[in-house]
Amino acid sequence: MYEMFHALATYNKAANEMVVAHLRAMGPEKALAEHPTYYPNILKTLLHVLRSDIRWTERLPFPGSGKLGKLDVDSLSVEDYLRYRTQVDDDIIQVIESRKDADFTAMTRIELGKKVFERPLWQFLLQWFNHHAHHRGQVSVLLDLEGVDNDYSGVLDKI
Repeated sequence: MYEMFHALATYNKAANEMVVAHLRAMGPEKALAEHPTYYPNILKTLLHVLRSDIRWTERLPFPGSGKLGKLDVDSLSVEDYLRYRTQVDDDIIQVIESRKDADFTAMTRIELGKKVFERPLWQFLLQWFNHHAHHRGQVSVLLDLEGVDNDYSGVLDKI
């Protein structure tokens, strides 16, 4: 399981690097353009994922984790987001690299919202990476609406 989750973490970082490249190329105006979606613009969608990723790295600590716990994600600008995204993606890879293969099947207790779940670690990781894919799909649609070509679906060239 280690190899699979390491591949997902590596893909996640590569796909986020593509999103960051789009943000740099298109400028903050398009990243902040409002649309009638749950998160009204690209930046707010990306900040939601960043906030969630920071919480997951706190739930699944690794040596050196916890650096960003007090970060006020909601106040970040596009430039701030660009700076922190790479750091958090490196942290996600560290979450995986700090585990041994047996850790992925070990029962793990995590509080999500007001519920406490006890599941094998791999199930939590699957939830986390699915969350990335879900919101990257939303970002893809928002980029389409802004006229920015994008495609994050290819995995094989990113792992």
